[in-house]
Amino acid sequence: MTSIGIRLKELRLAAGMKQNVAAECMGMSRPTLSAIESGKREVLAGEIPGFAKLYGISPEALLLGENQWEKSKTGEFERFAEYATDGLIGRLKQLGIEEITLVTGSLGDPKEICTVASIEDRKTGASVWINLTEMYELIRNEGISDRVINSTADRIAIEMKKVTSDLDILSDYGKIRTKLTMEMLETNRYRELLKNVPHEGMEDLSVVYRIVLNESKESKRTVLVTDRLLERYGIAAERLKADAKENAPTFQPAVIRPMTEMLEIPRKEGDKEVLYVASIENMNRGAGVLAYPGFLEEAANRLESDFFVLPSSIHEILLLVDTGSLTAKELQNLVSSVNRNEVEPEDRLSNHAYHYDSKNHIFESAERYEERLREETIQPCDGERESLLSQLKDKREENHTREESGSVHGKSGIVKGGERDA
Repeated sequence: MTSIGIRLKELRLAAGMKQNVAAECMGMSRPTLSAIESGKREVLAGEIPGFAKLYGISPEALLLGENQWEKSKTGEFERFAEYATDGLIGRLKQLGIEEITLVTGSLGDPKEICTVASIEDRKTGASVWINLTEMYELIRNEGISDRVINSTADRIAIEMKKVTSDLDILSDYGKIRTKLTMEMLETNRYRELLKNVPHEGMEDLSVVYRIVLNESKESKRTVLVTDRLLERYGIAAERLKADAKENAPTFQPAVIRPMTEMLEIPRKEGDKEVLYVASIENMNRGAGVLAYPGFLEEAANRLESDFFVLPSSIHEILLLVDTGSLTAKELQNLVSSVNRNEVEPEDRLSNHAYHYDSKNHIFESAERYEERLREETIQPCDGERESLLSQLKDKREENHTREESGSVHGKSGIVKGGERDA
C-alpha cells in the first residue's frame, strides 16, 4: 500500500501546488512537509483533517488511499442497503402496508450516481422513491440507523396514503385530463425510468407527464403518468400528449420575467434586458414550459431576439438574448459550473445549453447551432466568405467592447442570476 507521505505528495502535485505554499497553508515549515512527503516524519493525527481539507478529499480516503477507501465504502454501503430495505419493508408492514414491491437501482450521471429504492403498494399502485445514498450518509454522520429507517418508512406510508386518498380522481381519465402538467427531465440520467413512462424527446431532454392531485402555496402532490396507468385508462400515449399540450398551458401558464425583476435589481434607463427566467407561477417543476406549444415563439417575441436556453433546474429555465458574444463552450461551462456549485443533484436538468432560431423555428443544442452557422458561412465564394467572416469577427469584438464598458451583462451577472434557493 502506498504510504501516506507519498499520497500527500501525489495529491499536492495533482493540485498544482508548490511545496512551500502547501506548507504555509498547513501552518508548518517547508522542510517539515518535505520530511512528511519523503516518509522521514510521520503525519500526526491532528494534521489529517487539515491535509484532507487542503486537497479536497475525505480523511478516510487520505488514510486508506482512494481505491481501498472506495472498496471499503462500497462493501459497507451494500450491507447497509440490504439492512435498510429489509427494515423499510418490516416497518411498512407494521403500518398496514403489506403487499410491497421494493426495487433498488442506480440514478444520476456517472460522477454523481446514487442508489434509490422504489417502494410500491401493490394494492393501490402508489409508489415512492427513496434515496438510499442520502440515508446512508445521514446514518454515518448522525448514527441511530433504526430511528432513521423507521422515520423514513413513516414518511413513505404518509405519502402513499395521500396518493390513495385521491384514487377516485386517478381512476377517471375524464377528471384528470385537465390536471395534466409537463415536466422536463434529462434523458440519459433517467433512461431506466423512461422505459416505463410515456415521454417525448427534445434534444437530450425528455418531456414526461404528471397529474396534479393537490396544490397549495405550501405543497404540491403529483403522480407521474406511467405506461401502467395508461393501460388502466385504456388510452394511447398520443392522446395523453395531445391532452397535456392542450391543458397544461391553461392549467399552469408559462411565466417569463426579467432576471432583474426576479432579483429586485434596479435597471438603468436605456439598458436592455438580456436574461429572463421562465417557469410556471409557483416555480415548482416549471421547466416543462419549454415544451408548451408556441412557447419558444412567444419567448422570441418577448425578448425581441433569438435566444439561448440555459437549464437552471427542473424548476425553471433561463433565456439569454443571443448577442453573439458567447460561444457554446462558454455557455456549457457556465451551466456546468452553476449545476455543480448551486443546484441540488436531484434538481439538475442538464449540463448543456440550447438555442432557438426564431426565423427558422429551430430549437437545437448550442453546439449544433454553431455547427449550422459554420456550414452556412462556407457556402459563399472565397471573397464573400472572407468578408462575412470579417463581419462576424467585428461583431464579436464590438460585443466584447460593450461588455467591458458595462452596457451588456457579462458572465458574472449570469452566474449570479442562476442562483436560487433550492
